[in-house]
Amino acid sequence: MVVKKVLYEEWWNPATGGADKQAEKIREYINKAYKEIKIDKIANSNFINESDEVFWESHLGKRAEKYPLESLKTKNYDIIHAHATGNKLVEFNKKCKAPTIYTAHSLVIRELKEWGYSTNDAMKHSSAKVQDKMMKFSDIITTPSEYIKDLIYEHYPDYSDKVIVIPNGTDFFKYKRDKKVAMKANQIRRKYSPNGEKLIGFVGRITADKGAVDLAKAFKSLLDLGYNVKLFYIGPIYRDSKRAIDQVLKGNEYKYMYVGSIDDEMNLAAWYKALDMVVLPTYHESFSLVGLECLAMGTPFVVSYIDGPKEILVDNRLAIGILPKDISSIRDGIRYVIENSEWENKRAEKASNIIEKKYSLDNISERWIDLYVDLYSTCNYKSVFLGDDNV
Repeated sequence: MVVKKVLYEEWWNPATGGADKQAEKIREYINKAYKEIKIDKIANSNFINESDEVFWESHLGKRAEKYPLESLKTKNYDIIHAHATGNKLVEFNKKCKAPTIYTAHSLVIRELKEWGYSTNDAMKHSSAKVQDKMMKFSDIITTPSEYIKDLIYEHYPDYSDKVIVIPNGTDFFKYKRDKKVAMKANQIRRKYSPNGEKLIGFVGRITADKGAVDLAKAFKSLLDLGYNVKLFYIGPIYRDSKRAIDQVLKGNEYKYMYVGSIDDEMNLAAWYKALDMVVLPTYHESFSLVGLECLAMGTPFVVSYIDGPKEILVDNRLAIGILPKDISSIRDGIRYVIENSEWENKRAEKASNIIEKKYSLDNISERWIDLYVDLYSTCNYKSVFLGDDNV
């Protein structure tokens, strides 16, 4: 049996967060690399609000901003791969009668508990109930890390026999020796490190729960100790966090800056290459795509010793672990990389080679292809394509 058409269900268009970007990256890669399999996508931030219309994009790039969800049933996809959740999606997926994969990039219960909900109250929350439905009515549940898999085992033991781990992947190592990227990185260093300043980067959502404010406090401590350092926030800026960061670093405005979001991969790769380290003192993280990208470029990575990063990066000695919410630990992690830069650069270079072998986008895409084929061949579904295959 041959898989021909797959439907991706995503949250946002264009992709914004790490999970969305990873899903879109895999979709684009498979569409280019595998002629036999075509992946369309739908996206809508209002799935949770039960929208009847979605953004739709075919594998050939044709788009419709408001495509009726019900009309997609006529296309009879061979596989549905959901990255988003919503009651409408659950009902739509059941009506399509196609084998369904749900990728749990995170677990809603975990997030609710971090916000102060008890386990009981979290389980009853509407968002958790929708995610429960997505898992219940899916043939396979995938997670990017053993950490999320273990959480599903703990909170949803009935689904444990259909959970598998497929990690995230990256192809950023292709930029490591790119001459244009190297030139841009040198320009960044000449501009921001004329006197040998150590350049520290934060990449991701600039929010308190990602540790952005805590990093500012640790950075201020380094300045007070006399370290010659500069801090760069790369990512979408959130007003409350920016206000808190600016308050912490008041009087040191020339020592830090907000770069903003960088959508161009080569430009982002140049920043990774230019920085002396990237620091992510996050309170929670299922995997850390930023860590893969950073280390793929051979730049040291300092990250909270929790969740996915602990399992995938720190315990495998690819990155430096710090304690979240602990300003002294964050500061000391940065100091360690500064004072042991030769050793840490070598560690990051070794990490880059490991990531290229273990987490390359082509290797991870192959695992998805194998899963699609295995699932389709073992499920008792029939797919009769009724639409226009050239759309």
